[in-house]
Amino acid sequence: METRSVAAGRSASRLSAETRVWIGFGAMCVGMFMAILDIQVVASSLTNIQSALKIPPDQLSWIQTAYLNSRCDGCSPPQRPGSRSQASPVPA
Repeated sequence: METRSVAAGRSASRLSAETRVWIGFGAMCVGMFMAILDIQVVASSLTNIQSALKIPPDQLSWIQTAYLNSRCDGCSPPQRPGSRSQASPVPA
């Protein structure tokens, strides 16, 4: 068992740093492509979503905004509760 992990570590270290950077870059590009494709599918389905929810066209922008906010929620760095760097709530 231990021999396998040592052998796996040796084979992983055979890749040059430049090769590992290019592999990471390729994985990032695939992930970004999939995210853009997902957003485009939702954008092209907005008329179907509007008819299914029976909402007027002026309220349709809230659907796209809510979807984009939910997708980009993971993009912001996590904050600790009570941290000074958190944005203060907007008064109503």
